[in-house]
Amino acid sequence: MAATPDALFQQIQALRESNGRLIEERETLNRKARELLEKRNKFNEEFRKLAAEVKELRARRDELNSKVKELKSSRNLAREAAVSEREKLDKLSDRSRKISERIEGSPRKALEEFNRLEWKLQTTILTPKAEKEFIRRLKDLEGQVLVAKKVQEYRDKITGTKAAIGGRRLQAQSLHEQMTKVVEESEVIHNKLVEMAEAASKVRYEADHAHAEFVEACKGADNAHREYITNLVKMRELRQQISESGQYSKLRKAQEVREKLEKSGSEKLGQGKRLSLEEFKALMEKGAI
Repeated sequence: MAATPDALFQQIQALRESNGRLIEERETLNRKARELLEKRNKFNEEFRKLAAEVKELRARRDELNSKVKELKSSRNLAREAAVSEREKLDKLSDRSRKISERIEGSPRKALEEFNRLEWKLQTTILTPKAEKEFIRRLKDLEGQVLVAKKVQEYRDKITGTKAAIGGRRLQAQSLHEQMTKVVEESEVIHNKLVEMAEAASKVRYEADHAHAEFVEACKGADNAHREYITNLVKMRELRQQISESGQYSKLRKAQEVREKLEKSGSEKLGQGKRLSLEEFKALMEKGAI
């Protein structure tokens, strides 16, 4: 059975009310989507800044770690050189000791005595007997002098080697101190890097969450708009049905009469005047009284 024009009008009215709610819902969701979009963009901008800072910190940390490796390598080489010089010193000391054992008395005194006698022989007029005794004494000292010079040579090398060892140790210590400072700076940078990375991760999560809510709000607004359009199409179809029913004009006139009665009845009611029966019925049907 076909619906009556009144029933069709009621459907149209229900669709109008539904569209009013849909428009409000759509606008609310669109406002929410705009707010979420702005929120998401702010989070994304903050994340980009944090990501750039993290990149710089990571590069600085890697640079410091590379410096630590270089200093550590140089320090180890200096330590190894010191050990090598120490072994060389032990050998020189051992040789010097063994050679010194071949000299009677002090090598220094033997050298001094040789130089004294040689100078006296060259500068003093001696008798043949005294000169012969000087020469004999010089020959006796000559072997000891050679040994003494060798001992002195070793002692000079020992002194130089000790200085080299001290220099290597100072170099190793300096490099170690430099390395320690760089390690400490690297640790500070690393801790800050971890902190910034965690902050960037949190901001990224907030940005993704805001984006998800934004997408959801857009979907809701689109759904409300589609339903709104669907209702408009239905209302157009219902009006067409009413127009084709042949009673549209009659109903339209009745609607106009009812609206006039409602208007005049409302005015009389507001003025405290007496209502006609038709006005009273019209206001009753509207629910005004």
